[in-house]
Amino acid sequence: MSSIKIIIVDDMPQVVDYYKMVLEGERDFEIIGFANSGKEAVLKVSKLKPDVVLMDVQMETDDAGIVATKKIKELNPEVKVIMLTAHNDSSNITESFVAGASDFLVNNSSIMEIISTIKDTVRENNQKHDINKAIVDEVVKLKSEKESLIYVLNLISRLSKSEIQILKLICQGKSYRQISVERVVEEVTIRSMVNKMKKKLEVNSLSQITDTLKKNDIFNKLFD
Repeated sequence: MSSIKIIIVDDMPQVVDYYKMVLEGERDFEIIGFANSGKEAVLKVSKLKPDVVLMDVQMETDDAGIVATKKIKELNPEVKVIMLTAHNDSSNITESFVAGASDFLVNNSSIMEIISTIKDTVRENNQKHDINKAIVDEVVKLKSEKESLIYVLNLISRLSKSEIQILKLICQGKSYRQISVERVVEEVTIRSMVNKMKKKLEVNSLSQITDTLKKNDIFNKLFD
């Protein structure tokens, strides 16, 4: 088996020296480069084609390593990135996984943990990798749903009180005819109002809005 080629990315020399000392003592590893910023890391990875990048989270900016990881994975999807962090910060770790990182190491990790994490990441069939992937998939899904809900709530804030009441009745599954009876107006009036609502909301169909509202039970929570 050929050696695992590694680039170390960190802006603190003492951290680089520690990982260098650990990795040089392992015959399966070969250090092929260093970088002290996220921007430099992206360039080095594209040039040197490592198997693994040990990437500090905070360098020229607080999220430089996360931004660099996302760019590296876009340009070199086969490269594995392991994040280096001073603290077990769940927010940074989650964002790192979303950016494409395979795993993370806290800077006080033991030599054995560093070595096994790198080897497991390259193998890709370890249990921790599968768990990380499941976490990332769920985070991305939740983030997307949250953004969609915020977007829809911003849209319906453009509606009048009367229009919101009609939208609520549509969410309840009522037909235009049923709504017209309940509102004591002609059905053509309801249809006209719905067309105006679609223009306000910039949608072709109100189902684009009502699906999200019903899924999150918005009317029962906010408009009762």
